[in-house]
Amino acid sequence: METFVAGPVEGERGPFLELSQEAWEAMVGEVQKAFLGARDYAREREGPGRIVFVSAAAAVRPIAGATLEGVAGAFLTTAAQVAAVELAERGITANVVVPALEPDELTVSAVVGFLLSDSAQGVSGAVIAADGGFSITKEGKPSPLIDVRPS
Repeated sequence: METFVAGPVEGERGPFLELSQEAWEAMVGEVQKAFLGARDYAREREGPGRIVFVSAAAAVRPIAGATLEGVAGAFLTTAAQVAAVELAERGITANVVVPALEPDELTVSAVVGFLLSDSAQGVSGAVIAADGGFSITKEGKPSPLIDVRPS
């Protein structure tokens, strides 16, 4: 089965008030490529398929200095969930993997691999955190109040 994977969402980090127009446009360009790639993949599919977006920790939990990653990840999450609803009758699933702030590539790859497999045929519209508990912990390990702004 053919599949489509896009991500991870990465962008310039810095204080909200200091983000440049160029950084914003670069992030919009990356999101546009992912979205249009998934759309084109789905248009060309004549049978079942899998779409997976790798998002960003900042899409599910605010992180100072990671505005662009959060906005991009939230967009891709919504796009995947709408695609999951609209493409279900065609047998195409769409899901999101949310990595940690400093992702463990093996963990993320394992989750993506599962979502691309036949075993995940009934999983669609899911947002799966592969973040070591970051998105659910009050203190966050690492802290949900991480500040990634340059010192």
